[in-house]
Amino acid sequence: MGRIYTVPYAGTPAAAAVPWVITAGSGRGLRLLGFNLESEAGETDQQIAIVISTLTGSFTAGTGGTTPTPAKADTDDPAADFAVRINGTAPTAGTGAKDTVFRTAQPLRAVVFADPPITVLAAQAISVEVGETAGSACVGTAVIEEM
Repeated sequence: MGRIYTVPYAGTPAAAAVPWVITAGSGRGLRLLGFNLESEAGETDQQIAIVISTLTGSFTAGTGGTTPTPAKADTDDPAADFAVRINGTAPTAGTGAKDTVFRTAQPLRAVVFADPPITVLAAQAISVEVGETAGSACVGTAVIEEM
């Protein structure tokens, strides 16, 4: 088993505000183990579309947003060798490929565990994109394993 890291999210998901784009470092692959995403306002009947894609070859991991430091689940682990962008624009494939590997519709209080985990090799990326949330501010956390 690799090292486990978490990346919190806070924002209003939209086309120009993708919750997570996770780019593996040059020396290690990674796995998206799961994530949660819910409305800060509490209970809601709103449904959201969730699309998880992998990006390979030449791609752009989006622009804007912020690049938080992944938190270590084990304090003895070194810093993560991957980068994360939250609330940025959607990634584009360039001359590489962007393949949808998971698609679902869930209540806005969604917990998604990837089974099996979604895996990419070094220098590839995973994108978690959601449909419009009608202006609902959301919070969540992605759980990532670095191999």
